[in-house]
Amino acid sequence: MDISRSTYYYKPGEKLSGVAELRDRIEKIAYKYPYYGYRRMTHALKRDGIKINHKKVLKIMKEMGIQCKKARKFAVTTNSSHKLK
Repeated sequence: MDISRSTYYYKPGEKLSGVAELRDRIEKIAYKYPYYGYRRMTHALKRDGIKINHKKVLKIMKEMGIQCKKARKFAVTTNSSHKLK
């Protein structure tokens, strides 16, 4: 064989037909994982086999109005007369 090993084992990424399918995928992932920002979202899409740039994911998420939820800090309540009851 006269082809390189990387060419032999190469698997092309899944190409979506349009932005609508990509929006649906992003919406499903955002619903399942609300704490995912554009970086984790890009990684999740790449894990599913979709070749996409992080800047495109950020742009689509901004257009859709999707933002990740912020993790709340743990409130330390060592004082027995605290306000958080």
